[in-house]
Amino acid sequence: MKEFFKSVLLMVLTLSTMTMTYWIFSDADSTVEDKQISTEAIDLIDYIRPQNYIFSFGDLFIKLYDDTYENIEVREGYEASLTSFLSSPTEFGMNQITEQIWQVETQKKSLQVNYPLSLEIDDFLRIYNFNMQTANTDGMHVTSVLFMLNHEDYIYLYDQVAGNYYKLYYYDDSLVPDSWITDMFERVDETKSYNDGYRTMESRYNFLMAGLADYDLKTANLLLTPISTQINYPKYNIIQEVDLGADNSSQLDSYAAAVFGDDLNFVKKSIYSDTSTIFMLGYGDKIFKATNDGSLEVTMKPKDTLQKKSIGFLDGMELALREVLNLGLPSDTLYLSGYYQSESRSAIESVYLFNYSKNGIPLYDPDRQTGALIEVRFSNKDMVKIKKRAPIITSEKLSNFQSVKSFSSIIQRNRISFEKAIEQETLGFEVEKEDLLQMALHNMETLSLKYYVKGDTLIPVWYIKIGKTHYFIDLTSGLVLNQYQDEE
Repeated sequence: MKEFFKSVLLMVLTLSTMTMTYWIFSDADSTVEDKQISTEAIDLIDYIRPQNYIFSFGDLFIKLYDDTYENIEVREGYEASLTSFLSSPTEFGMNQITEQIWQVETQKKSLQVNYPLSLEIDDFLRIYNFNMQTANTDGMHVTSVLFMLNHEDYIYLYDQVAGNYYKLYYYDDSLVPDSWITDMFERVDETKSYNDGYRTMESRYNFLMAGLADYDLKTANLLLTPISTQINYPKYNIIQEVDLGADNSSQLDSYAAAVFGDDLNFVKKSIYSDTSTIFMLGYGDKIFKATNDGSLEVTMKPKDTLQKKSIGFLDGMELALREVLNLGLPSDTLYLSGYYQSESRSAIESVYLFNYSKNGIPLYDPDRQTGALIEVRFSNKDMVKIKKRAPIITSEKLSNFQSVKSFSSIIQRNRISFEKAIEQETLGFEVEKEDLLQMALHNMETLSLKYYVKGDTLIPVWYIKIGKTHYFIDLTSGLVLNQYQDEE
């Protein structure tokens, strides 16, 4: 009889162990997702944030990074105009236009809205709750939208992926949308100040009249440059979201609970000499790591599947957002800043990049190739990685704030750097020394504001790209903070 009870007890223990093991390695992750990730609907439009808005008044431009300008709701006005145009009860036509037509139209009274990434047109329209049927849109992307003040029967679209421009128009040109940019445009026009003004590079430096045509530079550079002499973007103090130098046990445990679920009994926790902390479920099936640079990272093993198929863009974006919002304090400045896919023999990898902004100006992390502070990766349809760095902005730091610099003075202070870089890139023909700076300025293709994350400080910078060289210029000193060249 004793042997019988021993056998029964052994069977019960064996079954219990098998059940517990199955729960740990099979159901744990799905339980975490069900418990922790909010089931509330996510409005994706809240995270598709335009990068900037450019109002053209003819010879003067205003480039706005924030959604609001002197109590004028710019994003609200733009989206109302776009929605009104697309919801008109008529069929649309679409023609491809030349870059020259786009450039001419942007010089007229207009509003150009630029996104930080290119969205497939079907996804773009679905985000705004439309399913428009037009011919020849397969593979087309939307990077910028252009509204003309005095023409309400068409808009222009720019596709940066293919380098194409399009005109989207009503077949019935007697129809007009219920809402247009007119009121917002006029309010901005009344409010604008000299400090907000921009002019094109060509109109300021007159390259085409300076003999540079001898070097085959025959197209105008219409990059917008600020004309204000008052550049005054303050530095900010920042602290890391997770301070590993302090008693972080309770804080990190709460993050881990969000990642693994409330029960951490089957999660191993390890603290290393550099204070980095790792939580691990099973044999690395799911790992949560906090490092002393303030980064939080979650990695998950992909499921065993033979199906090589990418997750849909919008489905992946929603899943990524749920995980990001579940990992720490959400910010109302969070937005999708990039997206790309790559393919290997076994999988299609989809990468979503998210970022934060300060007063509409995007943050830039120099420790990451993309500059974005949050990255979410999918392998086929499985999420495999979330990496997040979320510095918390505390207060203005003006103790070492130097005198403000104008655009021209900053260019002159960095003239030697610009000239050396452009001289190395123009090996095919001779360039006079006195023309090198104008060559560099003519080849400037990007000038935008960013907040550069450095240590415990946010530094306002101009991000400038000239040829193959990228510059980050500290606006408080006027000097190059960092630069690098594209790899060959």
